[in-house]
Amino acid sequence: NPKEWQCHEVKNNTICLPVQWQVVEQGKVFYFASHDTNDRNAFFTVIKFDTGLAKLNSSQYLREGYSQMLKDITQAFVGYTLKKMTFKRKESYYAEYFTEIDGKEYFAYSMVFEINGFLYDVALKLPKEKSPKYKDVFKDILFNFKIDGKPVFDEGDEIEKIEVIDLSK
Repeated sequence: NPKEWQCHEVKNNTICLPVQWQVVEQGKVFYFASHDTNDRNAFFTVIKFDTGLAKLNSSQYLREGYSQMLKDITQAFVGYTLKKMTFKRKESYYAEYFTEIDGKEYFAYSMVFEINGFLYDVALKLPKEKSPKYKDVFKDILFNFKIDGKPVFDEGDEIEKIEVIDLSK
């Protein structure tokens, strides 16, 4: 684990993040933390739901999210990049989203994957100018994320294929 990190056991998941981030108890998403108490638009979340109950897979979830972003009136959706990454034993979707709220540009990292019948969306949103220094933090969060004690991602995981996905089609 990176130094000065806190780890939380939430059901059968281990979520680790920098110690200065504040975990917020709430009922809307599976896990929520604030990394900048002065900016309510900057946050870290883990969304988790049962794919059978929701009848939604990763691709459908991403398309629905894209559709919602286009309709959102609280923030301007500026653009995104989305890559489907195929590993030996799993697929995941890595996205970068660009938005603007009250004239301030934001950037979000997101990794969407399905495991054991659950869909996860691990996301970090922050002011665009801070995004380069948080890329490694987001990677560390992913590499330390565990389900049933096993890491979801491993630095040794070989990516077999990367496809750029266009959600507008």
